Amino acid sequence: SGKNGFSEVYLPAFERLAAVTEAEYYDAVDSMGWFIGEEGIAAFSQGNAAFFPGGNWFAALFEDTDPSGNIVMGPNPITLDVAKAAVQPQSYLLMYPGSDNYEPALEFMRFFSQPDVMNAYVAALDGFSPLTAEFVPDNPNPRLEPIGSAIAAGNTVAWHIPNGLAIGSEVPVVREVLQELVLGNVTAAEAAERLDAEITRRIQLAE
Repeated sequence: SGKNGFSEVYLPAFERLAAVTEAEYYDAVDSMGWFIGEEGIAAFSQGNAAFFPGGNWFAALFEDTDPSGNIVMGPNPITLDVAKAAVQPQSYLLMYPGSDNYEPALEFMRFFSQPDVMNAYVAALDGFSPLTAEFVPDNPNPRLEPIGSAIAAGNTVAWHIPNGLAIGSEVPVVREVLQELVLGNVTAAEAAERLDAEITRRIQLAE
């Protein structure tokens, strides 16, 4: 029992986002159409986006988009006294038991689960070991040095992608609230309040 809320955590970020939006550091309307993949990386590299949230798996794409750019990826959230790297400790491979392609999917899982294949996958994403705090590639991308230093110092926080209800409730609501915020339809405080209220409503409906 008890009460959970996101507003206390999100409010400082909402306030900073509102400030850079008001200062017109980026085009709020255009930002609604950017994807976090290659299109978002290109927009950020060209100075058309104020910031780019992501992880070490984007480092290679930054190299391809702007090899000479002075871009590094640092730990977050920046609102903490000591910046921490968010460590995602899991990846998912899911398949539907009723699929007509069940056997081929199962065969792929067997292939992907081989240690050498998984290591190659992690290395291609500039991944690291949360146990040894060392990057899997022998020569990690220098753009990731701030993240590597945070991990080596133990300044990490688990970033767990939950199953089920949270995926259906939290992530879409955050996106909806952010859209209203950057378009100037709500203040940062109103956005934080709306976030808590809407997540609570969806959880109650699911129960």
